[in-house]
Amino acid sequence: MADFKKILFVLGQHSERIPPTFYKAFDLAAKNGAHVTLLKVIPDYSQYLISGLDVQQLQRKYLTQEKEILDDTLRSINHSLKVHSDVIVGKRYIEVIRKVQDNAFDLVIKEADKLDWLERLIGSDDMHLLRKCPCPVWLLPPVKEINLNRIVVAISLEGQVENEYDLLNEGLLDYAARFTLAYNAELHVLNIFDVPEIGFISLWASEPEKVEKDMLASEHTVRINKMQRLLEKLESKIGKENYYKLAIKKHIVKGVADQKIPELLTKLKADLVVMGTVSRSGIAGVIIGNTAESVLSQINTSVLTIKPKGFKFPS
Repeated sequence: MADFKKILFVLGQHSERIPPTFYKAFDLAAKNGAHVTLLKVIPDYSQYLISGLDVQQLQRKYLTQEKEILDDTLRSINHSLKVHSDVIVGKRYIEVIRKVQDNAFDLVIKEADKLDWLERLIGSDDMHLLRKCPCPVWLLPPVKEINLNRIVVAISLEGQVENEYDLLNEGLLDYAARFTLAYNAELHVLNIFDVPEIGFISLWASEPEKVEKDMLASEHTVRINKMQRLLEKLESKIGKENYYKLAIKKHIVKGVADQKIPELLTKLKADLVVMGTVSRSGIAGVIIGNTAESVLSQINTSVLTIKPKGFKFPS
């Protein structure tokens, strides 16, 4: 199963304190025996400083001061975990990705930013991390209490019976199972599908309603079988006892992903959604680009995003 041994928790740029969501990182680290790094990235304001000042000296002094504040806060927290802080200068999402690459972190945890319309239009740090960070990213809503009672994993079942994207699905199920077992939660496996050719075929059929019904039933059956094969692989990986504890509930629903996923998350009262993200198009049914933005802008649940195996930071 997926394991977390090195966790990177990213603070907001203007955070003057450790947010309540940080304790979720503590909780997960304790369950995995993981090491936690608390990272704060300071924007580079050197270009705005008055000429003649020793910019590097001022920057070093400021970084030292910020790190002392974080270390004092960490010392005040009663814990037995391996935790340390780091404060650096740069563009936040780029520095986070660099940290992950240089230090082989297993998971990035971050409190979601509150965005205005311009940040959504141009692209926020959160969206950059979801698309480009090599390791899984867990975005948490900025609330005091975060429960993980119901977990939903959205998988893609496009293409042939066996295809290269099954590895991504297996990874999604693996991480979802780990969170579900760790928090004794309820696991829902979700697939959204559409059959766009129905409308065209129905135009020429003598019984269009019957044709539509039969095509939807056939596609539904195909997807049930695909999902079952993936779940059998999960069972063989985690063992029958752990698989039984998951008590998986399956949902295969016709519709459009960026509409149906938020709707079903609300209906199921989900606390966490596990999704696959890629930086380029080509995997139908997986949350990509604008679809991800659309889904995330409509939900208040925490989100865990997973990349395909072998993913590399796009240039």
